[in-house]
Amino acid sequence: MSKSDLKRELFNNEELAKEDEEGNPGNPKQSREDICAKIQMFYQAEEDIMNLSNDEVDYQMFRVRAAKLKETLRARAQQIKQFLLDCVDEWCSEQIRHIHKTYSFM
Repeated sequence: MSKSDLKRELFNNEELAKEDEEGNPGNPKQSREDICAKIQMFYQAEEDIMNLSNDEVDYQMFRVRAAKLKETLRARAQQIKQFLLDCVDEWCSEQIRHIHKTYSFM
């Protein structure tokens, strides 16, 4: 999953991102519930990945070692989750700056 595609899917909407006539910053493309659900999906994926299979499974002819793969997938889920949280933080900061600017102007 590409971080930039995910950010574009959730936050970048050309029409909503533009400031309106009053200078209010745009809104994210998806609703707050959708963004929360996506973040929760990665929290759950992180846990599910570690419980998906045993670290090593022995067969008669070979051994499957999945520990490193599981850790790599878990780390990737953590990175994407943190990226989404950073995007939410950035959007909230923009909203706060706009509110402060408007309040100061008033």
